[in-house]
Amino acid sequence: MTTFTPHIDFFISEEKPTSVVFFQKFNYTSKKLGHSEWYNILQMCLKVHNDNPKLVELKQKCKNGHYTKAIDDYFNLLMSSHLLEKEKASVDKILTDKTGKAIRKHITKLFPEEKGDQK
Repeated sequence: MTTFTPHIDFFISEEKPTSVVFFQKFNYTSKKLGHSEWYNILQMCLKVHNDNPKLVELKQKCKNGHYTKAIDDYFNLLMSSHLLEKEKASVDKILTDKTGKAIRKHITKLFPEEKGDQK
């Protein structure tokens, strides 16, 4: 149980401990594992803090499918990001350094990294 201490603290201290915030904070790349651990740890927290309205509301929203689209969007974006990075690396390997840098600069202009809020 001590392995999950930071995860448990997350549910107690985070203002909005949604699944996507959990995935981002703990760097989950597997949708199945991330969601399973988020829900199981939420259940553990509720056993101790069963009167915590924030945790009760999270569980209810999860049961109602409130977070499904956000979870799907997060992992789709994560997968797209990984594929784009693989493609960039592949282009760099094929081309000479000078040409590769020029093309990477052009790709970066076409697809600037977004630094806004992620859902």
